[in-house]
Amino acid sequence: MDALAKLLETPVADLRHRLVDEDKNFVYLKRQVSMDVADKIKQLGMPGVHQQPETRRYYPDGDVMAHVVGFNSVEDQGQEGVELTFNQQLP
Repeated sequence: MDALAKLLETPVADLRHRLVDEDKNFVYLKRQVSMDVADKIKQLGMPGVHQQPETRRYYPDGDVMAHVVGFNSVEDQGQEGVELTFNQQLP
């Protein structure tokens, strides 16, 4: 667990609490880690630790519209712009 905590830049106690003490079937350890870190975690071969690919969304016309369109958090909740204003109406 020490190697995993180091790769995730998370204190061992926090990681242990999330993996052992919480009564959940599934927890995110860390989201949007670099491919290098993901590969190193995979090499650890820890049972029960799985990786979920996440995609990055791009704006129409590049970054020009970014502040108007806004963005979503990794939990898909509007954080700014149209995404925030119309969060309840957007699929």
